[in-house]
Amino acid sequence: MFNLPRTVGEYEGKDMVIGIGRFGPYVKWNNSFASISKDFDPYTIQFEAAKEILETKLEADKKRTINEWKDSEHHIILLRGRYGAYAKIDGKNIRLPKDFDAEKATKKDCIALINTGTKATKTKTTKKIAPKKSATKTKKKPVSKK
Repeated sequence: MFNLPRTVGEYEGKDMVIGIGRFGPYVKWNNSFASISKDFDPYTIQFEAAKEILETKLEADKKRTINEWKDSEHHIILLRGRYGAYAKIDGKNIRLPKDFDAEKATKKDCIALINTGTKATKTKTTKKIAPKKSATKTKKKPVSKK
């Protein structure tokens, strides 16, 4: 058996590494991670198969970005997400209104979005609460001695 992580070759001047992580087997290249499907064994996968997996992931990452603007005041990126398009403005995710067309949006539209005061989305954390005990208490009957 091979030891993991292992290098399978160089891709564009940087090492391509195969490993097994928390979410399963992966290909790592230039700080990009691509999951390896169950069709491939991470111990025996060859360079060409790993290269195809990596190129598929890099292509999907390129399609994710709709548009990007950067100036001295703001860094604005329009992205395709799991639940539709959203904006990343100065590092904060901004929910887009339903009538906002991200494909045709201009930099002025995005700055207007900032000025309208759209709030940044935050991830919600929930606490687990123990179930409440019933409010009524039952009285114990006294035990009679015989």
